[in-house]
Amino acid sequence: KELADRKAYLKNFWYAAALSSALPAKGKKPLGVDILGSRITLFRDETGKVVAADDTCPHRGAPLGEGWTTTDKATGKTCVVCPYHGWSFDAEGKLRDVPSATHGSWPKRPLLGSYAVEERGGFVWLFYGSPSLPAEERPPIPFTPELEDPSWRAVYGEIEFECGHWGVFENAIDMAHIHYLHGDSFGNAEKPAVMDMAT
Repeated sequence: KELADRKAYLKNFWYAAALSSALPAKGKKPLGVDILGSRITLFRDETGKVVAADDTCPHRGAPLGEGWTTTDKATGKTCVVCPYHGWSFDAEGKLRDVPSATHGSWPKRPLLGSYAVEERGGFVWLFYGSPSLPAEERPPIPFTPELEDPSWRAVYGEIEFECGHWGVFENAIDMAHIHYLHGDSFGNAEKPAVMDMAT
């Protein structure tokens, strides 16, 4: 229950889902990412725009992030292809091809959930929340303008923690631990006071 409560509290916000560089412009490989316990696949469409959809194929549960992308012959749109049976889905989550079935005899409604995505400052920002929430009512992307300022040089990196997101949040805001846990690098146990910190 606690995890479900936390997950609900953290919905309807923007999250940095990936570095833009993880999805090359001409790449054929989708990228599976985890956001608050959900697996989502990212890929670029025919215009180079990033698309985000649920990562689990509704047919047999295979991870779409382990598949590839292809161009749908009927629409010219980029689709993500399931690595298990070759089903392909477009940016709206609609099924576009089932190689083992007669063309067009499958559902017309979206079978995958999709998510709003924006690229800013070298990141793929994903809106993890209600698809019915109008764009103008969504909170702003928690963006740092210096990432797009040509007088600054952005340095990007990724760290994967083997713990839940709540532990990462608590660690990031707990400044008092720095002097002891990181005493052999940038902490200073001789002067452990946390100065000029507003909460």
